[in-house]
Amino acid sequence: LSKKRTLSFEVFPPKKGNDEINKVFNTIKELKEYNPDFISVTYGASGSNRNSNVEIASFIKNECNIEPLAHLTGGPSTKEEIDEITKRFKEEGIENILALRGDKPLDYNDDYCKYCYVDGLILGADSWKFMRMQLAGTTLDFNLASNVYYDKSSRGFRAHDYLALYKNKSVRALGKICARITAIETPNGIEYETEFGELTEERKSLIVDAMADGDSHGYDLRTIKHRYFFVEKFYEMDYKKDSPGGCMGSRIFDLSCLLGVNDKDCMPSVEEIADKLSHKTWS
Repeated sequence: LSKKRTLSFEVFPPKKGNDEINKVFNTIKELKEYNPDFISVTYGASGSNRNSNVEIASFIKNECNIEPLAHLTGGPSTKEEIDEITKRFKEEGIENILALRGDKPLDYNDDYCKYCYVDGLILGADSWKFMRMQLAGTTLDFNLASNVYYDKSSRGFRAHDYLALYKNKSVRALGKICARITAIETPNGIEYETEFGELTEERKSLIVDAMADGDSHGYDLRTIKHRYFFVEKFYEMDYKKDSPGGCMGSRIFDLSCLLGVNDKDCMPSVEEIADKLSHKTWS
């Protein structure tokens, strides 16, 4: 497909009724005359039409000999429902699937987020293994003094329990995350959103201090929403990069491999991890 201009169509499964799905089938037969490269099939709002999704995708492939692109939306579905629908896709010979997060449920809250982690829809159960290294540079002194690091909220990340700060070809500090909060300044004051941990008055004050520190470095923490990672304490360390050149961005380290630890309960204290890594190098 990458070597030519493609033609595709997208169909939406009907909400109910055999008559409606037969109309879709008839439409697909008419579209076949245009020799499309593929036809995508949506999943329906909140996964409401997932059964029709499989039926239509199967019709496209097995009756019309056109390649279907079946949508699969994870947000509104349980792990069991996802397992079931992917099993049906396989049985029908459907190989091309567009996996989407989907809209957050209207009542999205911390309980839903925790459910996603526990149910395996979000890979977070192994977060204890991972250390995320972030570039600190000019903010390092503030980070160490305040036990907080900030980054734009638009930047994604994988689940991790440990946060490390990098400057001048070495990881300089390590802390264990105890809270994660986003904040933005509005005409009505600062709006906070707690993603993990607690929003205390002390943390609110530290976010205000961080905004002021950002001002001094030319960073806009006020009108651009940022995410604040609070740690119990940053322990200073010297985990050197031994390869040429500096580090250009964040990086994830698997502490279970670096330290030879296979069980969460056997993970050393943060201070001990910092000390052990200070006797190692990385590239």
